[in-house]
Amino acid sequence: RAIINEFIDCPFFINALVTSGRYNLCLFFTATDLKRLEGIVNHHLRGNPKVKDIELNIVIQAAKDFVMPLNIDYDNERQSSCDQSCADCI
Repeated sequence: RAIINEFIDCPFFINALVTSGRYNLCLFFTATDLKRLEGIVNHHLRGNPKVKDIELNIVIQAAKDFVMPLNIDYDNERQSSCDQSCADCI
């Protein structure tokens, strides 16, 4: 739950699933491009001592419509570039 709480106000964070198996958490993010998505993962997850292992997968296609609530203000340069200054972005 601590990891989820770190992203709860992030405009790029869509949702999280608590799972069983090798990975016990599945986080859904969106970004304006792949570079920004990798920046979020690398900065906030890969170096986080609470995270033991990480796997990044990109959704290529969905079988059914998948509605995702987005909270990105494209006019806000801080949000669209994600310079990892979360307090400035939110």
